[in-house]
Amino acid sequence: MAFDYEASRATATRLIEAFGKGATLRQPGARTGPEWDSAPGTPIDVEIEVVDLNIAEKDRGASLAITTSRELLIAAKDGVRPAKADKVVIDGTEHEIEESWPFAPGPVTVFYQARLKS
Repeated sequence: MAFDYEASRATATRLIEAFGKGATLRQPGARTGPEWDSAPGTPIDVEIEVVDLNIAEKDRGASLAITTSRELLIAAKDGVRPAKADKVVIDGTEHEIEESWPFAPGPVTVFYQARLKS
């Protein structure tokens, strides 16, 4: 019997919606104009559900300084795929995504993780 990753995604989405909050994923629009002088298009806003994590990391990179980073767990639904070029609007404040990766232990993405620039 194969493991049901779709059920895992449904559970993760339900938990993120129950314990997280709404946010907006702002993806850059298609560039317009000639290739040599193109301008960014109108950004595309997608409503998402996130759990906002504040993580303290000690002894990172052989330094004794305590650093903090802000990471998000993002529900994997409605074709949402956060990327490094995207921004996230949380409580009216826009944040750049430093890094984003899927949590996909099998053939299905269960949720996404994203680290925000500080």
